[in-house]
Order: sequence, then structure tokens, then C-alpha cells
Amino acid sequence: PGQRASGRVATFYLPPVFRQKINPVEINVGGHAKFDCETEDAPNVTFKWYKSNIEIKQSEKYRIISRHTGSSLELLNPVKADSGEYTCKASNQHGSDSCTASLIVTGKIPVGTFFIFYCLIVTVLGKLAQFQCVVVGSPTLSVQWQKDESWILEDPRIERTFENNVATLRISACEASHSGRYSCQVINEAGQDKCFGTLTVQGNLLNQQSLLHTFHTYKAISLCTPC
Repeated sequence: PGQRASGRVATFYLPPVFRQKINPVEINVGGHAKFDCETEDAPNVTFKWYKSNIEIKQSEKYRIISRHTGSSLELLNPVKADSGEYTCKASNQHGSDSCTASLIVTGKIPVGTFFIFYCLIVTVLGKLAQFQCVVVGSPTLSVQWQKDESWILEDPRIERTFENNVATLRISACEASHSGRYSCQVINEAGQDKCFGTLTVQGNLLNQQSLLHTFHTYKAISLCTPC
């Protein structure tokens, strides 16, 4: 069935049948949305894609790649309005087959963090040091701080706050043991991100004038260069 044999030559009369159908996709806004499908071997198969029964054409928003037995649809920078039912239809002169799956684009925004004051801090014993970072992302946000890849334990000299999307770590009286590499890790349902800063605590050899100059220099660097 499906073919006619004449000597050693066989002519196929097969309609396309999907052996790999498209699967449902759920992503965040701006995520990667791609549908893939594949048919059994059949002659002269063409593929068309639809959203809610409206044909999709190749454009800046949609990338369609079709080959002999398969096709893919990729959405570039999807938004919530792109949610819906997507269908791939495979056809030739002998018939057609189709498969449908849903795309759900949520409004959850992945976390992004960056320091807004000092990426590098140089201070002297007993002085204040402070890291701050702005956090962008959908609630609920969890903020955690680390020093040299270890979670920072309770310390009466260290204050941590998170207000108006600004996470702050403040050390009121620095000691030499506070020197190190600090990180702020922020997590929500859509993902996580981390940013870094370095604190160097020096002895009293660093006078107040050079301290202010150091702060000014590093502030200029941090505003121009990502941490």
C-alpha cells in the first residue's frame, strides 16, 4: 500500500504523517520559544505554520526553517501576546497531516543585578564600607550575600537591607578580616543572578586625603565599567 512497483522502480504515493509532533512550550517574556516537528519519509512535502488558524510568514518576529522531512518555528523576543495555539501542517499531493501545541509566555522577569556605587572599595581599619546593588525582577525576590564564596553569618558590625529594589551590605567598623570578594545573589521564580565587589581593608598608613581620592577614582570606574 502507498506505492506502485514497476520492475526495479518504485513510485510512492504517500501522504505526510508526523512522527515527531510539536510540544507545548512555557517561557518567560523575552525567552527562547521554538517548535520542532518531523514527518515520516514522503515525497514533495511542504510545511506551513499557523497561530490560531492564521498562517505565519517568515519575518523579523518569526524564523521558519523547513527541510525534506522536518520544520521548525522560532519566535524572536516573544511577549505575552504571543501566547496561544500553534499548528504545523505538512502537505503533499497525496494528503496532509497537522499537529498543534500551546505556547504560554509569562510576565515573570528574570533577575538582573548590578552594583551602583563601588565595585572596588579601599578603606582603613574602623571605617565604614558599603556595597549597594539595584535589583530588577519580578517578586518575590530573595537576596543573599556571600564573602569569598561563603554565606555571611550574623555579625553586629554588618547590616543587610533590601528596600525599593536596592540591596545594601554595610560594614560599620571594618577589620582586616573583612577584606575579600563579596557577592550579592538574587533569586526569583524566573531565575537568579549574582554581582561582585571587592573590599580591601588597610592599616592606618592610608591617610584620609588618599582615602577620599581612592573612593572617587573607583566610583568613576564602577559607573563606566560593569562589575
